Amino acid sequence: MVTIVSNKDDFCLTDKEWTFGEKVMVERFIPGRELTVTVMGDRPLAVTEIITENDFYNYGAKYSDGGSKHILPADLPKNVYQEALNVSLLAHQSLMCRGLSRVDLRYDGEKLFVLEVNTQPGMTPTSLAPEQAAYLNISFNELVTWLVEMQHLTLKVKHMIQSRKPNIEPKRGQPRRRVKPFWKKPVFILISIAIFFVGTFSSAMLVWDNKWFLGLIKKMKSDMIISTAKNGFTVREVLVEGRFETSREDLIKALGVEKGSPILEFNINVARRRLESLPWIRRALIQRQLPDVIHLLLSEHRPMAL
Repeated sequence: MVTIVSNKDDFCLTDKEWTFGEKVMVERFIPGRELTVTVMGDRPLAVTEIITENDFYNYGAKYSDGGSKHILPADLPKNVYQEALNVSLLAHQSLMCRGLSRVDLRYDGEKLFVLEVNTQPGMTPTSLAPEQAAYLNISFNELVTWLVEMQHLTLKVKHMIQSRKPNIEPKRGQPRRRVKPFWKKPVFILISIAIFFVGTFSSAMLVWDNKWFLGLIKKMKSDMIISTAKNGFTVREVLVEGRFETSREDLIKALGVEKGSPILEFNINVARRRLESLPWIRRALIQRQLPDVIHLLLSEHRPMAL
């Protein structure tokens, strides 16, 4: 139950109307234009202004067809529009949000006020986050796919941080498991076969003119990179997740990648080592999302008060 009180004498709450306990929350009313910004990873998408015929943007205005009108992009001065994007990203990062969030703001003509950060924004046909994504040519399917991939990457990082030592001790009352010798495991057998064939092939190449062969492989790789770059496989965007203490400029510099450079030429292992040498970076996971996006997921050291 939400009520706007303009005069203390105009509102009286009875026991029958309030059935939610003995406490109420009273907040200052901030008049002005209703704005919202969706943050996707490290990227604020756009600013939408919400206009409703209701007294305020309530449940009915949010979820009923025709309950509100969305102005996208919001008709704001350029500096205010950009400030709304910057403030929303700062709120997203300050609360250590990941993935997708939506920041609600009010603009009173002079200042921007952050009302709240929605960590699980709506994904219905009338919702604001999919609408802003579509405004930037990100389809609903692409948005959902990105969310799933983002969660998958997050779980990968958590797995990297956790100890890799297997717990083979049985729980009380359970029989002890017998662990197969490593030479009997299928993975070891497959690796052994692969090493055998690689060794045989390498020996044959040493007998043959290996310089000519390596030169041929190098030329084929170079031709492939050039050909794919001409067909759009170039770096258009770098998406960053989990950045709180490290500046984006330092990250891009450590990655050693520029917009427009061939994405297949980007060396993930070298870039990861450079990133993990930065002071705040604990782990870095890098993924190429072909044809034109590099996705970076970070785990940073947490600051401590001394």
